[in-house]
Amino acid sequence: MATPMHRLIARRQAEANKQHVRCQKCLEYGHWSYECSGKRKYLYRPSRTAELKKRLKDKEKNPSDDLGRSFISEDPSIITLLYIANIST
Repeated sequence: MATPMHRLIARRQAEANKQHVRCQKCLEYGHWSYECSGKRKYLYRPSRTAELKKRLKDKEKNPSDDLGRSFISEDPSIITLLYIANIST
């Protein structure tokens, strides 16, 4: 059970950390969304379906990358290991 002193300390720490907090409503820094007096901002994000369709379209255009790796490495030994792992599964 939290004592009043613990609550006070937690409240002060929360106030100090608010500089790095981003409001989910107005997307500004320095306050929580329940404290927000601003208007909600619209942030466009493509749907997951649109992202998957785009990825499939890119794979159709570039069939040479059939490993399905999501990173690019300069080290050929890593690519070889990934290729062997994909073949064995």
